Amino acid sequence: MKSFTAVLILSLVVLSCNSVDQLDPEHDELLMSCNVQNPIDDLEWLKEIAEEYDKAGPGHRIIKLVENNGSPYIITKSMWAANPGRIYDCKGNGAGILARDFYDFEKQSRLIKILYEKR
Repeated sequence: MKSFTAVLILSLVVLSCNSVDQLDPEHDELLMSCNVQNPIDDLEWLKEIAEEYDKAGPGHRIIKLVENNGSPYIITKSMWAANPGRIYDCKGNGAGILARDFYDFEKQSRLIKILYEKR
């Protein structure tokens, strides 16, 4: 009986440790939103990009928040631009993805939220 109780307690401890590692969806979205409630308003560098898009002429422009390999990234795209788009980390640093690899990165990423879109 003591062995059974010990195994049961050990199983409960192991199972409870696994559940702690899983984030609830609300926390996951906040973490993936660069730890801010509204990335467009709260990240100054991203706000500047959105303001540039607002002032630009015709064309489709989009800013997306994505997750790739467990990290959040922000993709900005202007459909009239010569390059396919840009990829940033939460601090506004370029992600170092070459233009030729942009579409592969985008396809491998999970969309979290469209932050901005202008048609």
